[in-house]
Amino acid sequence: MATKILYLKHLIIILLIFLSGILPAQNKDNIFITNSGDTIQIKPLLLSEISTKIEEMSIRINKINDKLKPDEELVKLDSIILYKKEFLEAEQKKTNETLDQLSLQKIEDIVKKWKANISELKSYRTIVTKKAEGLESDIEYLSVSIKTWELTNKIIKEQKGPAETQKRIKEEIANLKSLEKKIRKKQDQIFIIQNNITDLILLSDKMAGVLEQEQLNWQSEYFRQDSPALWNMSDTTFQRSRFEDNFSFTFKGNFRTIEVFIQNYSGKLYFQLFIFIVLILVFYLFHRKLESSEIADDDSRMQNVRFIFRHYFSSPLIFTILLSLWIHPDRPGTVTEFLVLILFIPSLNLYFKMISKNLRIYMYAVIGIFIVDELQLFFSVNMLSSRIVLLIQAILSFWVLYSLINVKSRIRTELKGKWWNFVYKTAPVFLLLLIVSVIANLFGYVSLAILLSGNVIISVLYGIALSIVSGIVISFLIVLSQTKFFQSLNLIKNHQELIEKRIALIIRFYALFLWVRSVLRGLNIYNQVSNWLSGLLASSWEIGTVTISFGGIINFLIVIIITTVIVKIFKVLLEEEIFPRIDLPRGVPGTISMVVRYFIVGWGIYVALEAAGLDLSSFSLLAGALGVGIGFGLQNIVANFISGLILAFERPIQNGDTIEVGTLMGDVKNIGVRASTIRTFDGSEVIVPNSNLITHEVVNWTLSDRKRRRDIPVSVAYGSNPREVLALIDKIATDHPAVLKNPKPWATFEGFGESSLNFKVRFWVSFDIGLTVKSEVAMGIYDALQEAGIEIPFPQQDLHIKSFDPTIQKTVFPKVPGKKKEDK
Repeated sequence: MATKILYLKHLIIILLIFLSGILPAQNKDNIFITNSGDTIQIKPLLLSEISTKIEEMSIRINKINDKLKPDEELVKLDSIILYKKEFLEAEQKKTNETLDQLSLQKIEDIVKKWKANISELKSYRTIVTKKAEGLESDIEYLSVSIKTWELTNKIIKEQKGPAETQKRIKEEIANLKSLEKKIRKKQDQIFIIQNNITDLILLSDKMAGVLEQEQLNWQSEYFRQDSPALWNMSDTTFQRSRFEDNFSFTFKGNFRTIEVFIQNYSGKLYFQLFIFIVLILVFYLFHRKLESSEIADDDSRMQNVRFIFRHYFSSPLIFTILLSLWIHPDRPGTVTEFLVLILFIPSLNLYFKMISKNLRIYMYAVIGIFIVDELQLFFSVNMLSSRIVLLIQAILSFWVLYSLINVKSRIRTELKGKWWNFVYKTAPVFLLLLIVSVIANLFGYVSLAILLSGNVIISVLYGIALSIVSGIVISFLIVLSQTKFFQSLNLIKNHQELIEKRIALIIRFYALFLWVRSVLRGLNIYNQVSNWLSGLLASSWEIGTVTISFGGIINFLIVIIITTVIVKIFKVLLEEEIFPRIDLPRGVPGTISMVVRYFIVGWGIYVALEAAGLDLSSFSLLAGALGVGIGFGLQNIVANFISGLILAFERPIQNGDTIEVGTLMGDVKNIGVRASTIRTFDGSEVIVPNSNLITHEVVNWTLSDRKRRRDIPVSVAYGSNPREVLALIDKIATDHPAVLKNPKPWATFEGFGESSLNFKVRFWVSFDIGLTVKSEVAMGIYDALQEAGIEIPFPQQDLHIKSFDPTIQKTVFPKVPGKKKEDK
C-alpha cells in the first residue's frame, strides 16, 4: 500500500513538471500583432484544424480573386477622372483669361458648374473609397492568415510533423503572399485615383471661391456710374444690322446652352415628362369626378378646386416646371429664363380665366412687362435703346404696383384674401425699388437699375406662379381627401376641415419662404443674408461652464414645437384611428396613449437639449440639486405625476367613467400628467390633482359596467289590495324597453305607513339614461294606478277639539251658536 502511494506521488510530480513545461511553451508560441488599432493574438493551428482552415480560406481567396478581376466601373472612373482633369484645367485657364469680361449672370452660371463638378467628384470619391476599404479589409485578413500559417508551420516543424503537411502549408503561405502583393498593387491604383479626385475637388473649390469673390466685386460696382446720364447719350443702337447681329449672337448662345443642358440632363427630363403625363391623367380623372358631382354655388372652396382640375393640362404643366427649379439647382441662367417663359404662359392663362374682365388690363400690362424684359436680351446693356426699354419696363411695373397699393383701385375691391393682403402690404417695397431703378437708369447707374427692375419683375412672376401652384397642391389634397380610402379614416372624417387648414397653412408658408429666397437671390444678397444668419446663430455666451448659443436656443425651441405637434398627432391617431379598430380591454388604449406620449415628450426633451448643444454629462450635479429641489419644493407635482402613472397602469379610473370624489360628481374627461379633468352634470369642468384620486375615497359608478339600479317608492291608500299593487308596479317596470331584463325588476311591500301602504320597485338601467327611465317608469305607475282606481293618499291627521273660547266660536261658527264643533 505504501509503495502504491509513493508511486502516485511521483506520478503527480512528473505530471506537474510536464504541464509547467508545456504551458509556457504554448504561451511562448503565441504572437500578438496590431491590426487596425486592435491587438490580435495569433495562435498556431492544430493538425486537426488545418484541412478545415484551408477549405474556409479557399472560399475567401476566391472572393478576393474576384475583386482582382478588371473592374469596369473603376476603369470607367479612371478615364472620367483623366478627362475631367484635362477639361477642368482647360476651363480654369479659360475662366482666368476671360474673368474680367464676364457678365454677372455668366459668373453665376460658371459658379454653378464648378459646384456641380464638386458634387459629382465627391460622388466618385465615395465609390472609390468603398472599394479601397474593401481591399484594406482583405489585406488585413491575408496578413493575419500569413502570420497564422507561418506560426503553425514553425510548430509542426519543431514537432517533426508530417512532411506533406509542411509542404502544403508552405504552398498556402506563398499563395497568400502573392495574393497580398496583387491586392496592394490594386490598392495603389485606387489611391492614385483618389488623389486625382481630391486634387480636382480642391481645384473646383478654388475656382468657385475665385468666382464668388468676383461676384462680390460686381456687387460693389452697382453703386458706380457705369454709363453716361440718359440725356447725354447718342442714339446709335437702332441700326438694323447691329440689332440683327445682337439677336443672332444671343439666340445662338442661348440655344446652345439649352441644347447642352438637355443633353446633360436627359434622364431627369424624361422623368419629369413621365410625371407630367401621369399628372395629366390624374387631373383628368378628378376633373370628370368633380364635374359629375353637385357643388353649391356659394361653396367657393370647392368651386376653386373644380376650376383647377378643369384645366387638367395647364395645372400639371405649371407644377412640373416649378419642379424643375428644384430638380435642377445647378441650371444655367439661360435655362432658368427659358423655364420662366414656359411657366409664364399657362400661369397667365389660368389668371385670365380667374379674374374678371375689369382686371384684364393689368394682366395685359404684366404681359407687356415680360415681353419688354425678354427684348433686353438682344441689346447691349449700355445701348440707348436698351436703357429706354428698361425705362418703359419700369414705368409699366410702377403703374401695376401703384394700382395694388391704391385703396380705390379695382384690384383692391375684387382680389381679396390673406395672400392678396400680403401682396398689398409688400407692394410699396417693390414700388420703392422701381423708383430707385428709374433714377439709377436716368443718371447712368445701369447695373443697379437692371438689378432692381429685373428683381421686381421676377418676383412678381414667381409670386404669380407660386400662388397658382399652392392652389393646385391644396386642391389636389382636398380632392384626394374625399376619396373612399381617406373618407374611411376616422381621422379625416372627424377633422377634415382642420387638417385642410393646417396643410394649406404649411404649403403657403413654404411658398412664401421660396418667394423670399428668390427675392434675396435676385438682389444678389442671399449669400450675405445667409452668412449673417449663420453668424447670428453661431453667436454664443458662457454661463459658468455651460456654453449657450443663439442657434442652440432656436434649435431647442424648434424641437420642442415639433415634439408638441407629434404628441398631438399621435394622440389623435391612436385614439381615433387605431384603437377603435382594435379590440382591447377597457382602459388599455388610454394607458398606451399616455405611455407613448410620455415617451415622445421625454425623447423630445432629450433631443432638444442635444440640439441646444448642451453636454448632458455635465448635468449630474444639477440633477442631484434638482432631486433635492423635487424632494422639498416640487413634491406635490411629483406626487401628482406618479399618481397619474398609477392611474394609467392600475386603471381604477378611466376616461368616460362617472365618479364621485367628496362632494364632486361627474364624468372623467381626461387623465393628464399632473391632474385630471372632471365634467360635472351642470356643465362645469373641474381640475382635480391626480393625488386626490389616489389618496381619497373615490366612488366609481361605471368601473366594471355602466349599469345602475334605480328605486321608485310607491304609496297607496289603506284598503288597497297589496298583491294587486305589487303585480301592477312590477309589470310596469318589466314592460319598459329600457329596463334591463337581467337582473330583472322586482317589487316589494315595504310596510305600513301612518297614512299609506308603502311599496318599492327596483330595476336596472344603463347609467346614461337612468334618470329618464326612472321618470318614465314613475309616470307609467301613476297612470296604471289611476286606471285601476287605486288611490294614492296624501298625509293626513285627525284633530279633535274638546273646548275653546265662546267668542272664537261666534267668530268661526256664527250660524251655529252654542254648538260644539268637531273640526277635522
